[in-house]
Amino acid sequence: MKTVTTRFARIKNGLPYAAVVSLTLMPNATEQRIEISCDGDPRAGLSQGNIEEATKIGYEDWKSGAQAGVVFALKVADQTMCHVQIMRIRGMLTDTNPTIVGAAAALATWEALEFEPPQEVITRLEEQVFSSWSLAWDAIPQFS
Repeated sequence: MKTVTTRFARIKNGLPYAAVVSLTLMPNATEQRIEISCDGDPRAGLSQGNIEEATKIGYEDWKSGAQAGVVFALKVADQTMCHVQIMRIRGMLTDTNPTIVGAAAALATWEALEFEPPQEVITRLEEQVFSSWSLAWDAIPQFS
């Protein structure tokens, strides 16, 4: 079992793209299971400019983005039997959306697997993130 914290942080054309995901990955599990157990402080990040952390209730769009990123990363790495527990998602209202969280989750998954994805996969992932602010703020990513 490996625990990692990974961030996706970029600026492109003056726009910020940032999220931090912490997860634990157990390879060779009996089934593929992705569990979300975020328990951030609900009082934190209540004003613009503060770092927000996903709580047990709420932030469903960020949680769904993280799950989509993990599913994508496991598929790319050809790992079907892993147990992944997403423990922490952090970001800012102005810099973070579900696609960015998904990218951070994918990077964290690959780090935990000690897997190096092909550069073209990273490039496509970044392109999807950089176009994500043109979507609804809570749009769940469809990584491919």
